[in-house]
Amino acid sequence: MLYDLIIVGQGIAGTVLYDHLKDKFKKILIISNTNFIDSTKVASGVYNPISLRRCVLSWKINQIMPTSLSYYQKLQNQINKKIIFPLNIIKLFFNKSDLDMWTVKQNNTEVGKYIKEIHNKTDYKYLNKNLGGAIISPSGYVDINLIREFFLNKMKERNIFLNEIFDYSRLKISSSVINYKNIQAKKIVFCEGDRGSLNPFFNKRMFNLCKGEVITIKTAKDFVLKHIISKEIFILPKKTNVFQIGSTYDRDYNSRDKTNQAKDFLINKLDKILNIDYKIISHKSSIRPTVIDRRPIIGSHKKHKNMYIFNGFGSKSVTLVPYFAKIFSHNLLLNKPMITEVSPCRFDKKLTF
Repeated sequence: MLYDLIIVGQGIAGTVLYDHLKDKFKKILIISNTNFIDSTKVASGVYNPISLRRCVLSWKINQIMPTSLSYYQKLQNQINKKIIFPLNIIKLFFNKSDLDMWTVKQNNTEVGKYIKEIHNKTDYKYLNKNLGGAIISPSGYVDINLIREFFLNKMKERNIFLNEIFDYSRLKISSSVINYKNIQAKKIVFCEGDRGSLNPFFNKRMFNLCKGEVITIKTAKDFVLKHIISKEIFILPKKTNVFQIGSTYDRDYNSRDKTNQAKDFLINKLDKILNIDYKIISHKSSIRPTVIDRRPIIGSHKKHKNMYIFNGFGSKSVTLVPYFAKIFSHNLLLNKPMITEVSPCRFDKKLTF
């Protein structure tokens, strides 16, 4: 069988791209290893318009966020399962200078439209240091693993999912056809997350991978949290008295495994924020597919025009992926190039052939 398209990888990028392409290409094959712990399986799924550390707008957020939130809302209605959870972020202040800076930003900059309120003090008990905070909206989280599982089941039902580790040595490319083992396709798109750094067709120096670890806790006392708390780490309410705590950012990691060092770091930060007893019920780690210039990598290979990459969304994948999947799916159909800002051609000297 000659496929119109092969998608390699079924994290949030490959999954959402498939959803945008399934009505444009008749025959699609998805190849992914379901046993691999990628960043989608661990990520919190938080969306947020502001870089909270620097109090600046995220890249292109005024264009990107409305498109992406609209996509998730439509998908939620389509599959009849709740996948998007609007929840304002409260950025807790460290000191009076922090309060003053955020107040200036609210009143005098473009960031201000996303800073809904400034509080000198919050209503939450169990806070160790209550110096107030800024309320950020729209924000919340998306259940990206529910999305992945929904589409994985659909792919299996249609017999278009191949569960295996992709073997680059078995890939042969000509200008007219892609040959992989005994499979032929017109085009191939790599959506591999951090495994993209191992892809011999796109040099790993494009990537600047970052390991992240999260823990999940259950509090001993009732603690109702109506916001996502942000103060060096995030505290994300998931269920009654259950919260996800994250995340670490480690570019000098030695393994994919979770570490006591990262767990202790999160516990230390959490204990500075909250004065409440809890127990840790899970601890996970993964590698983010972050890029050296903090922009995704989307488009065709310089030489092999039927080979594409859709990767590098990093910690902003929940927001970025639907927006760029919409654009890329259109360009892929019409063989149009992506904008230089995200094209792999910006790494011309780093591409291999």
